[in-house]
Amino acid sequence: MTGHHSAQARRRCRVSPAQHGKRDRAVTPHCEVTRLPRSGRPRASVDSCPKEHHERYVAQTTAQVDSRSRRRHPAAGGRKTGARHALFHEPLKLLRQSRSRRRGLDALCSRNGLRTRLCQLSSRGPCGLVSRTRAAWVAVHIVLTMFLLVRPHDAAAADLPSRTIQFSQSVPDGVIVGRAVCGGAGGLESRGSAVWLLNDTHQLIEVALATRTVAVHPIRGLRADDAPWGLACLTDQTLWTLVTPRTVGRIAHDGLIAERLSLQAPSIALFGVGTRLLFESLPLAAASAVFTARSPRRPSEGRPWPGMMVRSAPQRADLLKHNIVNCGLADRSAIPCWFLGDLRVSLSDGTHTDGRAFSWLRGAAIDSSAPLRDVAVFGDRFWLLTGSPRLAASRRVGGALVLTSASGRELGRIEASPPLRVILAATESRCLLLNIRGEVLEVDQP
Repeated sequence: MTGHHSAQARRRCRVSPAQHGKRDRAVTPHCEVTRLPRSGRPRASVDSCPKEHHERYVAQTTAQVDSRSRRRHPAAGGRKTGARHALFHEPLKLLRQSRSRRRGLDALCSRNGLRTRLCQLSSRGPCGLVSRTRAAWVAVHIVLTMFLLVRPHDAAAADLPSRTIQFSQSVPDGVIVGRAVCGGAGGLESRGSAVWLLNDTHQLIEVALATRTVAVHPIRGLRADDAPWGLACLTDQTLWTLVTPRTVGRIAHDGLIAERLSLQAPSIALFGVGTRLLFESLPLAAASAVFTARSPRRPSEGRPWPGMMVRSAPQRADLLKHNIVNCGLADRSAIPCWFLGDLRVSLSDGTHTDGRAFSWLRGAAIDSSAPLRDVAVFGDRFWLLTGSPRLAASRRVGGALVLTSASGRELGRIEASPPLRVILAATESRCLLLNIRGEVLEVDQP
């Protein structure tokens, strides 16, 4: 140590002659410990700070701190010192290297230990060092605290309780190509609400949550080149689908194609929000809006839907592959959407846009090509159905349901067996899912 403290701050720790004897070999050889000056008022009840030591240094260090504070902050007239200053400011100086390169953790007396710079820090080891056990526990506590703060999702989250709900029949097998919810917030609270599913075998499936019934309606009125894709339910309870890439059709609740409207440009995806349909139309132009919002009976009049922008690709042929989009459920006018293979969810109501990134959803238990299979957003809760790396009957399925807060903190999860297919409906504390057996699973937040 250099400076004006050196004359008073150096002490030698030697083994006295009285300590020699039968235990000479166990005695630590002599060493020199630099005791750093203290600031703040001494506490009379602390045994590790003798009264005479405080009387020697407290007046000098207090005056020095006050003089330095006045030079740094002349307008404030210096910083007030005392017990409060020592308690909240000195620990930072103890644990980090200062300008004069005085460390709080150093190799002293042939071992590592913390210098007893604070009166509040008890000295139990030789040469005024904190015991190694206590220093180790302090270090472990700091590391664990920082680990939990930086990655809150790694903290253990409670398993979500679940149960199978008995419906009138199971949902038919078939690849689901469209899902829409009509009535109520998420289809759980309103008695007249229903979840509609469209599969690749041209079936319209009605899942009535209040009555726990399942009704299957074959789609009627199809033409030879029709291949319905996508499903949307608007506020007037009408159902719409892409009958062909250039035709949007209204489906009656009994499965009949009741109305057909032509589109000016071919579309590859269809979703609904409020009174408007969202089309992903071709051609795709990089940095332009992915969706165009249109009234169903005025398909020529549309406006870009903010939120998701077309991503560029190294080759033109890969542009479509890089911009495959899926959308989930929400309790408000904002709809959550994401790109296939991405972990960022975009929320947009046509005016305001928000986004959430769940980059921590990676690992061997999650399909890297499609980590998010489905999303439901209600209030400040996110229900995330993660993709499973294992196929079920040659299909991609969901492996786990994870509940998180808006900040991404994991609140609970369930590893589903059998695997899951899609989220049917949700609220802030409940979620209904469909598994590969055609059963409805209810998951609750405890």
